[in-house]
Order: sequence, then C-alpha cells, then structure tokens
Amino acid sequence: MMMKIKGPSSAGPSTCNCKEIVIAFTASLSAAKPIGSDEVVKFDKVWTNEGKGYYPNSGIFTAPRKGFYQISATTMSTLGKHFHSYLMKKKNEKTVGLYTGQGYHTGSANIVLKLKKGDRVYIKHKSNTENIYSDADHWSMFSGYLFLNKISSKNSITCYLIYPCCLVSCSVEQTKYFHS
Repeated sequence: MMMKIKGPSSAGPSTCNCKEIVIAFTASLSAAKPIGSDEVVKFDKVWTNEGKGYYPNSGIFTAPRKGFYQISATTMSTLGKHFHSYLMKKKNEKTVGLYTGQGYHTGSANIVLKLKKGDRVYIKHKSNTENIYSDADHWSMFSGYLFLNKISSKNSITCYLIYPCCLVSCSVEQTKYFHS
C-alpha cells in the first residue's frame, strides 16, 4: 500500500512517530436462544476484540476512535421459524435489516459506516419472530473493523490512514512516498 506523507525533508518511514492501531472484533452465538422483542442480540463467543470495542455482556460494539468501519452480521433462524433483526447505529438508528427465511436460513448484512468515537453498533431483534439459531458451528455472527481514518487536515493537506498500517504525523514541508 502506498501512503503520501507530508513531513520535514529528513523525515521518512523510519523516523515517523508511528503507533500501530488495530480495531477489529468478531463474536458469535454459541447456542440457539430466545430473543425478546426489541432486544439486542448478545453474541457471547468472542473470537477477536482488538481495541476492546465489543462488549459481549451487552452485544454492543462502541467505536474506540472515529473513522470508516466495515460491519458484518449473519443471523440464522431455527427450524420452521423466522428471525427478523436490524443492524443499528448510535442509539436507535436503523441501517439495514436482516431477515431469515423459515428454518435454518440466514440473513446477512455488510455495510460501511462512518462512526465517531463512542458511536455504538449492534444487532436488534425487530419483534417476537422466534429464536435466533446457532450451535457449536457458530452460524450467527457479528464482526467489524476500522479500515480508514482521517488523521489530520491542515493547510489544505489531508492525511488518511488506511489500515492495517501505522499512524503518521503530517505537515506541509515536503512530500514523501513509501510502501508499508
């Protein structure tokens, strides 16, 4: 990946003030469970939680920093039943719906969201449309990661960080290019 860096003439990748930033989570349900109307789905099996933004006790991901996030969810219905839910943003803002067919069918959503630090994302059950299904194969999952972050904007120079990479300081003296 190539990044355009503005910095003093002696600055380069080896002298940048760099800090690795990884924000990513994946969680799944370990078993089928009843979910009440308007209840948040609590994905209890945490596979990855870099940046500590996902909280399994609440089922909510809270963005540790601003940026663009890729968020994905898959839900599965139980035999002969439906499961209807929404991927929610902030307090109660619907983004996309997930609707499964009857009996062991899945509903999936993938969306890019621009989040501010502290914004919350979660899966909310729409109504009493039955149980959500999962088992040891973890059919129902919720995941996301930060992939683009505007790190500064000064004097008509804007620096973006595309993940995975490192955070860099930007100024306006000279342009450098490097691959990471």
